[in-house]
Amino acid sequence: NAPPVAEAVVGRDLAAFTAQWAGALPMARQVLGRLTSFDQLLINEVVRVDNERWSDGRLVLVGDAAHAMAPTLGQGANSAIVDAAVLAAELAVTSGEPLSRGLARYAARRQAPVRRVQNQADRLAKLSALGTPALRLTRDAALRLAGRLPGTTARLSRTAQQENPAELRDSVSRLVRGQPRP
Repeated sequence: NAPPVAEAVVGRDLAAFTAQWAGALPMARQVLGRLTSFDQLLINEVVRVDNERWSDGRLVLVGDAAHAMAPTLGQGANSAIVDAAVLAAELAVTSGEPLSRGLARYAARRQAPVRRVQNQADRLAKLSALGTPALRLTRDAALRLAGRLPGTTARLSRTAQQENPAELRDSVSRLVRGQPRP
């Protein structure tokens, strides 16, 4: 949303777009330099998705279809993978019970962690859009300070992981081997 980038997009000016990105991220020049036309870019506005229901009968939503979020934390793919693993784990427990029960457990287990990540991504998106140099300097200093506070990094990491990775890996491994959930 930076004005020079927005102007380049509106004007479909690939050279200006490339120059702006290369100023912020030098390796962008090499990547964007391979493009021959503006039409080769995929530019879209990320919209947050908050579905109340993640399933309807046998139709189940995972990833962005259920809960798209701002890309500022890089958690879209992670969330989709965790969704799939949790869905598999919860459906494996449904032996002898209605499918709807396993799907309800999947949604109940995933919705709160995903909402926390979405909220965190939204906050970071707002912080990244600060317009004035003074506000950006203040933001950067505050984030550096927050990163030094005891437990901050671990807490943010747990939120981003959404599930205990070792437990999730073990759960999926048991499913692959055909072993029941403990």
